[in-house]
Amino acid sequence: MQLPIDYERLRVAASIVAEHLRRTPEGFAAGWPLQNRRYTEQQLSRLDQPLH
Repeated sequence: MQLPIDYERLRVAASIVAEHLRRTPEGFAAGWPLQNRRYTEQQLSRLDQPLH
């Protein structure tokens, strides 16, 4: 963890994870199934996009 914490970027990261929640028999699981590298890079690039 790097200080100071970038809460704005952390908020964006949390929203990306929330978009990928799925229900499982045990409750909820976060993340997405294994995807290709491009998909993962697209999600990471969203962290650096300006907020609307």
